[in-house]
Amino acid sequence: MNNTLNQFITKVKDGIARPAQFAVSITPPYGLRKMFNSNIEDVMILCDSTMLPGIGFGSNDLRTTGETFKMPFEKMYTDIMLNFYVDKDMYVKLLFDNWIELIQTTDNRIYQWPDNYKTIIEIYTFDKANSKRYRVKLMEAYPLQIHPIGLSYSNVDIMRLQTAITYRSYEIELLTSKSSFKLIPFDFFGGGYHPSTRDYDDYWGNIFI
Repeated sequence: MNNTLNQFITKVKDGIARPAQFAVSITPPYGLRKMFNSNIEDVMILCDSTMLPGIGFGSNDLRTTGETFKMPFEKMYTDIMLNFYVDKDMYVKLLFDNWIELIQTTDNRIYQWPDNYKTIIEIYTFDKANSKRYRVKLMEAYPLQIHPIGLSYSNVDIMRLQTAITYRSYEIELLTSKSSFKLIPFDFFGGGYHPSTRDYDDYWGNIFI
């Protein structure tokens, strides 16, 4: 028992992920690349908070004999929030203003071709040594809503922009100092990753006590 407790204490001191150790990367959608491609990193530095996406299943109640249980029939991906400090030139706000306009133009209310406004957004988490350990890649992502920004003479706080991001699906990749392992989508039958490989064992050995 003491052995297990000591192992747990050691693990907590050295191996717990911190929510403040993250980074966000947005690939500008095709329709905005000429305008924002060269400056997109300036926007990403201003991202002060986000979230790792959640997932669930839509289900129907199914009953054969005995108890009723839920039968899943579709995956349901939750939207995420991206929150930014707004720079003095309003560059962050202009990016999302133009992105929303790219989805549907205000003058004629026509929805544009999805390939023009859908893109890839990546969220990374880091360990204490600032090494990447986990990556979520949101596929076919775009802003669903830009939240209003309150203005007030009495407010001396920093201006912030909050936007809701939707996407079709995501990929998950575990990262080590030597290599990476894609877990979602995982090729269970293709033999892409095999748990007998040394690097794979090293990774999981460092996670579990």
